[in-house]
Amino acid sequence: MDNRFAASLVLSAVGDSIGYYLGNFGSCSSGERIAADVEQITQGGGIGMLEVDSASFPCSAHTMMTLATAETLCAGFKGLDLLQNLAKAYKAASKDTLRSLDNTTIQSLFQLRADGSNWDAVEYHPHHIGSSPAVRACCIGLRYPAEDSFQDLIGLAVESCRITHHHPTAILGAATTAACTSWALRGIQPRKWGLMVLQEVVPQVEAYVEEAHDSSEANLASMAEFKTTWNEYLSARNLPRPMNNVDAPECVIPDPSGDGISYAKDRLSKPLPPLEFPADYGIAERDTFYTAISHLGCGGSSGHDAPIIALDGLLGTTSWEELCQWTMLHGGDSAATGAIAGAWYGALYGFQGVPHNHYREIEHYRKILTTAQTLMRTTARS
Repeated sequence: MDNRFAASLVLSAVGDSIGYYLGNFGSCSSGERIAADVEQITQGGGIGMLEVDSASFPCSAHTMMTLATAETLCAGFKGLDLLQNLAKAYKAASKDTLRSLDNTTIQSLFQLRADGSNWDAVEYHPHHIGSSPAVRACCIGLRYPAEDSFQDLIGLAVESCRITHHHPTAILGAATTAACTSWALRGIQPRKWGLMVLQEVVPQVEAYVEEAHDSSEANLASMAEFKTTWNEYLSARNLPRPMNNVDAPECVIPDPSGDGISYAKDRLSKPLPPLEFPADYGIAERDTFYTAISHLGCGGSSGHDAPIIALDGLLGTTSWEELCQWTMLHGGDSAATGAIAGAWYGALYGFQGVPHNHYREIEHYRKILTTAQTLMRTTARS
C-alpha cells in the first residue's frame, strides 16, 4: 500500500487533533499563548514531545466529517446516489455531540432528512464561507488523483460543499484542497499550486457552477475575494502567478509507486524564483498575517484563507515540527489549517519525519488506516 494515502488521512487527523486540543487551541486567538501552553504540556520538550492520543487530543468534527467522506467514496456509489449518501453520512456523523461542528454545518444538516434525499436543500447564503468543507474535501483528491479525473474531482468537491455551505468562497476552498491533495500525490511541487489554483481550479469551478446551477443564485461575483486574496498571496511570496507564469510541463509516469494508480509527475523546465518571506516572521508576525488575509479576522476560518495558511506552512518550513508550529498552533482556526496541512504533508512525504508519538495513538487510528487502504484500492480500480 502506498503509505501516502494512509499518511494523508492519518496526518490530517493529527493536524486536526493538535490544532483543536479539546477546543483550547482552536478557540485561542494568540499563537504565543498556545506556544507557551505547549511548553507547559511537554515540560519544555517542545512540539515533538506532544503525546497525541485520544484522551488528551481527541479529533474534532473535521476528522469525523473527513472519515464520513472517505468511507462514502469507498462504497461504490455514483452520481446523485453518491451525493445523497454523502449527505446521509454527514447527518449521521453530526449526531456525535462530543464534536465541535460549526454553526453553518449544524444549521444545514438540521435541514437534511436522515436518508440525505434532500441533499441539495441548502440555498446560497452570504455567510456560508467557512473552511469545514475544505478540510473534508482533501480526501476527494485521494479518490481522484489522476489528471484525467480532474473534472470528477471538481464536481464532487463543489457538490459535497453545497450539502452544508452554499457560497463560492467555501466551494472554491473545497475544490482547492481536493486539487492540491491530488497534485501532491502526482509529485507536483507546492510552489506551483497557487498558480494552478487560479488557472485550473477557479475556471473549472466557474464553468461547473454556471452549467449545473443558477449562476445568479450561486453569485459568481463572490468569487472575487478568493481570487484577489490568492493573487496577493502569490505576489507576496514571489510565487508563479497569472501574468508571471513559469514554463513547467508535465510528463505522465505510469504507476510510479506500485499502487496501481497512474499519476502525472511534475517536471520543471525552468528553476522557480526564490521564495520571499518577511525577515521577521515569528509566531506573532504569522498571526498578524493570517488575520489580515482572513475574512472575519480569524485566520483559517474561511475557504480562501485556510488553504493559503496551510500552503504557507508547507512552503516556509523544513520539518514536520515546524509545520505543526505554523499551521496547527497559530491563533485562529488552527484545527482546520492543521488538518489541511497534515493531509497535504502526508500526500507529499508519507510519514517521513513525523514522530510516532504524534500519530500512533490518535483517535480512530486503525479505522483511518483501514479506510485509507480501501480508498486506495477503490482509486486503483477506477
